[in-house]
Amino acid sequence: MTEPYAASADPDALDEALVAAPSYVQLTQQRVRLRRAAETFATPDDAGRYPIVVLVKQGGRFQAEVLLVAGAVAAAAVLLPLGPILTVAGLVLAIALLFAGSSRAVLVPVPEGTQAVLAQGGRFLRIAGPGVQRVPPTVVVTHLATTREIPFGSYVRAAPTADDIRVDVEILFTFRIDDPGKFVYNTTASDFDAVCLGASQATVRETIRSVTSTVVIDLVGRESAALQAAITSALERYGIVVTRVLVVRVDPPPDFVAAHEARRLAVLRTSQQEEQAGLDKRLQADRDALVRQEAQARFERTKEQAELEAAIRRREIELEADTESLRLEKLQERLAAYPEAARWDWAGERLKVARKLAGNSRAMIQLGGSGDVADAIMARALMGADESGTGGRSAEPPVTPVPATPPEVPPAGA
Repeated sequence: MTEPYAASADPDALDEALVAAPSYVQLTQQRVRLRRAAETFATPDDAGRYPIVVLVKQGGRFQAEVLLVAGAVAAAAVLLPLGPILTVAGLVLAIALLFAGSSRAVLVPVPEGTQAVLAQGGRFLRIAGPGVQRVPPTVVVTHLATTREIPFGSYVRAAPTADDIRVDVEILFTFRIDDPGKFVYNTTASDFDAVCLGASQATVRETIRSVTSTVVIDLVGRESAALQAAITSALERYGIVVTRVLVVRVDPPPDFVAAHEARRLAVLRTSQQEEQAGLDKRLQADRDALVRQEAQARFERTKEQAELEAAIRRREIELEADTESLRLEKLQERLAAYPEAARWDWAGERLKVARKLAGNSRAMIQLGGSGDVADAIMARALMGADESGTGGRSAEPPVTPVPATPPEVPPAGA
């Protein structure tokens, strides 16, 4: 899927992009006297650039004007008839001016935020830090180099990735001059600008070629330790240490951007759908758990209610049994107290039943002992035989008359 992007690149335009150089210089240096070095480091040029190196004009360590004045004062004090007091005063003033004019030949002020490169006899001697340094007159200050971190921007066009996608990459890195002696004796600021640009572009191309386009796009806005180590290795011979590298921008082809955004959108939608499915699943699980809890609660309530109703029913049965026991007890007491009345009531109830049954022609009423029951059964059997002998004609069963007076009621204990 990466071949169309590689095939669509214009070879002429690609070659032109590879050899293209920036139209401006980011690193500059100036040449001034030592006493103006601090002001020069703090003053930008018309393009807003601050110098990183100052070349010191020689001859600035002696103040010639002050020395000329000291010589003139000494000559006047000696040659003119000024008297002893004025002569001595003139000589003292001349000596003071002589020391003032030659003090910088020994005490060299190095501005804050810089380092001085000292040479003797045209050869490098040592590095002096900021502050007033004691330097012999035979030793000269050749250069001052800044110690601040210096920003540098680099832009790479059509750098191929591991999956052959041409991307434009812009980086911004900062470096510091760790060894001013190596720097000032190996290059100048303007030459180092081209060296720094070429080294950074070559390093970026080599790094981009080893990773895929997705990884390159993900580097935007991040610091790259790999680029920092690679650029430091390329520039260390100049006494340079790269402190950080920031990938500012990555511009892949428009078609790739559209495809990449589509994939990201698809992944995002899939992630949202999976998240929504997970939420729905958890919601359904919560609902099921709630339904189970509600069912369990209803079961517990029903069980408690059933247990309560059973307890109430048991209590009602106990109360009914107690009431029945009390009724029977009272009845037993009444029967024992009034046996004749009890027999009379019992006989009266039997008589009522007999009278009700007397109106039914098919009913057989028996009053009396067990012998009367046997006679009634025999009479019923004979009547059935007669009916079968007469062709199935029915006949009214005989009704045993009930005596007008109630029979003798058995005793209460019977």
